[in-house]
Amino acid sequence: MQRPTNAPKIVLARNIDGDTEIVEWIRQADTVWIVSENEELVIGPDAWKQAWADLQDRGFVEVFPNDQQTLTVDQDRVLDLVRDAFHGVKLGNGVGLRQGQGLDDYADERTLASYREQDEKNDWAKIPLDDLEQCNSSLSFFDPEGMRFHLPAYLVADLQDHLQTVDVLFHLTFASQGAESRFDRFSLLSSAQREAVRQFLLLRLSDHHREFSHPMIEAALINYWNASSAT
Repeated sequence: MQRPTNAPKIVLARNIDGDTEIVEWIRQADTVWIVSENEELVIGPDAWKQAWADLQDRGFVEVFPNDQQTLTVDQDRVLDLVRDAFHGVKLGNGVGLRQGQGLDDYADERTLASYREQDEKNDWAKIPLDDLEQCNSSLSFFDPEGMRFHLPAYLVADLQDHLQTVDVLFHLTFASQGAESRFDRFSLLSSAQREAVRQFLLLRLSDHHREFSHPMIEAALINYWNASSAT
């Protein structure tokens, strides 16, 4: 397959013993070309995420295009939207953070009750980042009340680039890949809360670092997090 000449391109670089190594990430439709001095690799969307992670693990950083200033301004705006939209939300009878992790671990009822007793129930902003990271399966086990309470904590941590083991973007877009029932967990979100999530997804869609996620973000925005559903 011939490499396109006018497709969007990201240039990444790393320094090795004083020498700069350059890699180009070129995307056209569902195909990505990873081009270095001695190699050209062509991959499909199922391999984007791992390929990008491998480049980062090898020390490559983006040098072009550099839209960091614009992204920072937009990021602050979305942070404010999330905090305002979810202000005052309580856990109620929803699944708690440690409780959700316990469900993944097949904990017994007594243990689950103990976990829930420890869970934050009144102010999602007080949940420590370490707890979000350690309970990295809980997003898969929240009921609608639990999701409404914990989602803003995950969104804020993600926007601040603090999450390492939790992929909140996956949980916001996964149902667009054929698991529609998973969107039921977002059924209690208000219009303002849905709009905050939609703006989060639009921000991620504008981020060149996340091109491998763009197709599933686009699908989720069309099929669930659309503008009409947020009004």
